[in-house]
Amino acid sequence: MNMTIGEIENRLLGYLHSTGRDYSVGSEELSSYLLNQLLSENDENLKTVDQYDNILAYAAEYIYRESLPSINGKQQDITTVSSWTLNDIRDEVRTMEEEATSQPMARAASRSFTYDRVKAVNYALKYAKNYNKSYVSFSGSGGDCTNFASQVLRAGGAKDGKTGYPTNYDWSYSQTSTGAKASVAWINANTFRLYWQMNAKSVTKHTTNGGVSKKAVKGDILSYVLKKTGRSWHSAIVTGKTGNVLYVSQHSSDRKNDNWDKIGISFKENDVYVIKPG
Repeated sequence: MNMTIGEIENRLLGYLHSTGRDYSVGSEELSSYLLNQLLSENDENLKTVDQYDNILAYAAEYIYRESLPSINGKQQDITTVSSWTLNDIRDEVRTMEEEATSQPMARAASRSFTYDRVKAVNYALKYAKNYNKSYVSFSGSGGDCTNFASQVLRAGGAKDGKTGYPTNYDWSYSQTSTGAKASVAWINANTFRLYWQMNAKSVTKHTTNGGVSKKAVKGDILSYVLKKTGRSWHSAIVTGKTGNVLYVSQHSSDRKNDNWDKIGISFKENDVYVIKPG
């Protein structure tokens, strides 16, 4: 946990370059590679590299920061935290979670709504692999998974909303004269989870596949959270359930009603939060 983001990055890039993949920080190639490794650990050889668990923590942080807005014209990408240790990341995440869960006054006006799970699931199935052109895709900017989850919730009846002091999270999407405008909580997996922790009917943390499968039902959102830092990095929608077998749909990588047991999310490295919107 005392390794810095910069040190982990050097180890990762050294490995990639040694295998002929000359990816650079900020490139779409590196973003796609890291997301795929988090989702399915496609690169078996990377798993043998020393400090592999730290590389996954780096990957989650990289994906998280790709979809953060700039502040005063300065990007908040992975380069801005190169001197931070994983302990620093963990401390930031804990502070954000404490603010999101310990402030009873910080609630969005949208928290009271009737969630139509049928409409939400139907939307997810319709647009899982055939993107809705009414929304911009964020596939090259940290992934489109949370943008898609937000669309599903809106289809199910969720309204745009903002939380109050001190978190001030905004969950919204609109078309303006200058193009689409998506808030951070709409597209960023970590901020999305924190927003809904303040506004959903319930959000529960699970450490096993069986725990998730027992709790989740159609229309729920699954948020993948890296154990090492606590950072959320992916969102998926439950679109089917037979017994305790879940079926999920998602963007990045695109899936339509796939058997969740066969996707292979690692509970050694991750926890999964079940978000029940309403």
